[in-house]
Amino acid sequence: MDEHTDGEIRYLCWQKPRVILQRPCLVIRNGKCTESPSLDKAEYVFEDGDLTYSLERIVSKGDYGTTHIFLEVSDRDNQKSTWKMEERPLPKYLGDFL
Repeated sequence: MDEHTDGEIRYLCWQKPRVILQRPCLVIRNGKCTESPSLDKAEYVFEDGDLTYSLERIVSKGDYGTTHIFLEVSDRDNQKSTWKMEERPLPKYLGDFL
């Protein structure tokens, strides 16, 4: 998931063995974001044909705030698949480009 300077939110997905420097396998534009008032939870929703992708990011409170990320994909019949994801930092070699 990324957000452009113009505010557009995109969902990007790479299937293994592709890496972040290669083109993503899936790009969905025009996502919508809802944040909790305390900013500890955000939900990003993307529509792609009959599928809805919901990415939820939760930051636990405390000194060692842990980030939890869940991806749920549902179809028009409300059949759902859910994955727990890991937040991974960008590779150090990309630091010069950002």
